[in-house]
Amino acid sequence: QVTAGGLHSMALKKDGTLWGFGINKNGQLGDSTTTSKTVPGQIGLDTNWQEVKAGFEYTLALKTDSSLWSWGFNGNGQLGNGTTTESHQPGQIGSSRKWTSFSPGSTFGFAIASDSSLYAWGSNQYGNLGTGDNLEYNSPEAVQTSKNWTFIESSGGFVYQNMIYGFHAMGLKNDASVICATGANYTGQLGDGTMDQRSTFSCNTGVLNTSVHKPDEEQDVLVYPNPGHG
Repeated sequence: QVTAGGLHSMALKKDGTLWGFGINKNGQLGDSTTTSKTVPGQIGLDTNWQEVKAGFEYTLALKTDSSLWSWGFNGNGQLGNGTTTESHQPGQIGSSRKWTSFSPGSTFGFAIASDSSLYAWGSNQYGNLGTGDNLEYNSPEAVQTSKNWTFIESSGGFVYQNMIYGFHAMGLKNDASVICATGANYTGQLGDGTMDQRSTFSCNTGVLNTSVHKPDEEQDVLVYPNPGHG
């Protein structure tokens, strides 16, 4: 597996080893240094990595025991480790081993637990965490109370005129039949027909018709002329 972040990339080999390359000024490669690499370099000696995703200036990864790990820039709590201190090597997010999927974004992240509940952390200035507020969380915070999430994706980040952009999230619920969105919407990126910013997930994007109303089988019928010929 390979994943492309803001200015760095990560790769996972078949033997479960983790590799990184690209810029490393915030430790986003996870090799305990801030030295950038132009070729893949192995990250630690662990051989139980299952999935890795590169964010804007940080990285999230899942191990085979369902534990979630993070490293890199952490000025907005996007590592989810309870601090805002950057890390140059992988550190576990909490002590839970119940994660099934995850998504790093610009300055925030999401993860889905084994019971299909959703958690979020990091920057939240546009309501992009879906927690109903604009508070910044530096450890996983439960999003709503529903436990029917099947997929989550955080918007990637980019810099323009010294400003970071990318503050919305999209999710799938109910066996991927419902699209939900939260956060910034100034270009209509939430897809709900408005440009209104949201701080909780609205599930009005791309609504599928999953049932059809059956009309009455018995209806009055008028025939003209009556009697008719032909």
